[in-house]
Amino acid sequence: MIMSSIHVTVPIVFWGHHPPVHDITCMTRTEEDKGVATGTKTGQICIWDLYRKRINGEFVLCPRLLLLGMQSSILSLAFVKNWSGDRDRIVSLSKNGCIALWDGKDGTCLKTINNLGNGMHYGIKSIARPAIKETLIAVWGQYHNIFILDPNTLEFICALKSSHNPNWISQLCFIPNIDRNDAMIAITVDGTLKVWLIHSNIEMKEMTDLFEERSKALGLSAPLSLTSESIADFSLALVVCRDSWQIYDASDGRMKQLLIHPCELGVNEWINGSFLSYNMVLLWALNGMGYLYELAPHILPGMIDDRDDASMSTSGSMLLATLSPTDSAPSSPSSSFPPSPLSYATLLTHRWGIIGDQYGRLQVWHVESIIRKLHSEEGSAPDFKCHFTGSLSDSWQSPATPCSLIDSVYHSNMAGPSSNITVSLFLTQFGRLICGLSNGDIIVLSATQAATKLLLAKRKFSRAWPQHYFLRGHKRRVTSLLYPCDYSNAYDNNHLLSGGADFSVRLWDLYKGILLHTFAVHGGVVSSIVTCPPDINSI
Repeated sequence: MIMSSIHVTVPIVFWGHHPPVHDITCMTRTEEDKGVATGTKTGQICIWDLYRKRINGEFVLCPRLLLLGMQSSILSLAFVKNWSGDRDRIVSLSKNGCIALWDGKDGTCLKTINNLGNGMHYGIKSIARPAIKETLIAVWGQYHNIFILDPNTLEFICALKSSHNPNWISQLCFIPNIDRNDAMIAITVDGTLKVWLIHSNIEMKEMTDLFEERSKALGLSAPLSLTSESIADFSLALVVCRDSWQIYDASDGRMKQLLIHPCELGVNEWINGSFLSYNMVLLWALNGMGYLYELAPHILPGMIDDRDDASMSTSGSMLLATLSPTDSAPSSPSSSFPPSPLSYATLLTHRWGIIGDQYGRLQVWHVESIIRKLHSEEGSAPDFKCHFTGSLSDSWQSPATPCSLIDSVYHSNMAGPSSNITVSLFLTQFGRLICGLSNGDIIVLSATQAATKLLLAKRKFSRAWPQHYFLRGHKRRVTSLLYPCDYSNAYDNNHLLSGGADFSVRLWDLYKGILLHTFAVHGGVVSSIVTCPPDINSI
């Protein structure tokens, strides 16, 4: 972030020769499954485009936007369908409780809220009600309620409350049209089922707080995911726990257990799962493996006789195929996290199965083609490797990568590309860009020339590109820069202050390029430098 004056902030992002750390924690799809959005531990959100090349017909996953501004890890992302025809949007939830609304096309942050509820949030989910063309956002966490928000403004609409054995919500899903009502089904951290019924023809924006219709102990241990699938008048719910996955009949909202399936041989834990169709599910394991199952017809609602839950066994499903990720770390990982074990975030749509890891790498399976192949072949469950991958590292290795601001400076001064920009300042009135480096140097550049050459130059390096000079004095990296005249005319417009990791603050004459004074603070790394209030002399 570059301060141009006391009233205006000009945001500029500097990229080095290596991609930023992109440790993926969560994912969501974008419009019509044409891409994916990924959230990370560092608070970045990346929107990727997924398309087919015209030349050879191959699928490509390419990063399009990198959204910055969140100050903590992204816990959850939700895609918001806009029925009015406006741009679709993405909602993000950060670990510090910030909920942000983003434009899915240009990456603009439209709204943020930080004061929803009193406990930590666990997740967010988009709720689509096609019958009345309404989309909502559900938020849950370390509290007893489910908060319903307007996806266009993030304004609070109502709360789904619990009157019987209230507890924190672990997972939830939305099922439309149960007995002419929509249903919100949630499972608490102690395994209790909660069901709220919502009249199908009434917008939730017109409702007040609602209490649950049913509460039932399921005996589950902290479910990791809860999804549903409907056909005609029947609905199924898939509950994934660490040690098993289970299928329930959710047609009447009573959640009768139909199937319980423990971990497969070699699977330590399940982490996620979802329906591909009414009779097919894909489960993800902790090691990144995907397991595709077909549900036996006799367990589907409307085709079985009533029987006790105790009689259920794993015979109600058949393993069709496995999906195997590339388990090796990239050769030049951008993450400082240990290379093993790999940790995965997962996403499943009706077309794609996607996993992302801590190296910012996405691996994609074309699920539709896998199912077609399974229908045309018979035999034991085959294993499928990912069809294609995408990562920030791939984009950084592109031959179209532009020359950086300081590449030519390094080239002409033989400084080597090991020094990175650590802090920057833009002086609007003089058109100067000041960059502090990790080796202690400060470079003063002509911002106009730098921008012109970056956008229009044909040659990558030029010794005259751009006009610049060095301010040398710091022994370690530069951590802060301040131009005091931006804040008060009482200061000399020739002066620049810099702070560094060498425990010093230095005063420079910008136009002579000389060091005027060094202040040794002996207090540690200088994190920031600020001016005194304008009226300090009157106090």
